[in-house]
Amino acid sequence: MGDVIPYEKDGVFHLWYLFADRMAGADGAPANGMPWHLVTTEDFVTFTDGGEAVPSGERMPRTSTSTPGR
Repeated sequence: MGDVIPYEKDGVFHLWYLFADRMAGADGAPANGMPWHLVTTEDFVTFTDGGEAVPSGERMPRTSTSTPGR
């Protein structure tokens, strides 16, 4: 879990976070990309796991680190 982004509306806290399952693909990138998952809570004692809320886009092949246009 990383990069938690909190949002509150009507007493419900929505905690969005980047998810990586640590299962790397052949290129070393997370096998599932980096989807955003969501957890909600009203009291920070009980939580509801919303699972994957925003899927990753298509995985792009890794390229050289050279600056584009040079």
